[in-house]
Amino acid sequence: MGCGISIKNKKVIFLIGKPGSGQKTQAINLKKKLGCCDIIQVEALIRFEMLIKSSMKLDQINEDKLVSSKELVEILNEKIKYLPSEYIIIEAFPKNENNVQEWKNIIGKKILIHSLIYLKIDDKDNDKIFERENDKIVTMGENYVEKRLKTFYEHTLPIIQSLRKDINVIDINGEKDENQVSNEIWDKVNEVNKIGKFHHLN
Repeated sequence: MGCGISIKNKKVIFLIGKPGSGQKTQAINLKKKLGCCDIIQVEALIRFEMLIKSSMKLDQINEDKLVSSKELVEILNEKIKYLPSEYIIIEAFPKNENNVQEWKNIIGKKILIHSLIYLKIDDKDNDKIFERENDKIVTMGENYVEKRLKTFYEHTLPIIQSLRKDINVIDINGEKDENQVSNEIWDKVNEVNKIGKFHHLN
């Protein structure tokens, strides 16, 4: 599979889940299997933009309100435009309804959505989340996970449900072994590819 793909043939894969669900790990695993693929890590993108613009601390930079949805999607639009790969995994996006609306306004029919991969962790298994996110808690502060979970339940989970009628949503059990999760994602992505039914989010 060669790269250097025109924008009309690029396909975006959204990869989202609760903190600790393994988004970063599974994005890397999927990229290896897809080959002609790039990853955009939205958290890292926000931090980079804010570090350029200010001297804020990392725990402040993590606040979604510091980068508007419009600004974030405009940045994503520019990055997608110049990435050479057929597949672009956007990790930790969309997080809320404003993200979705600005995607529709700014990107809309320009880019196909391959699928949204939702890594699910049981609501009762928050101890596992805190264990997996320990390094970030040390760096970002003890309230980091609580804030992220609150955002997920109040804003992200509702849009996952609402997007089911518009795009391919792939539900994956994120509590399994890393390789099992990776293989399940690969199988589901291939199923979507075989059907060949992708969507614009507009």
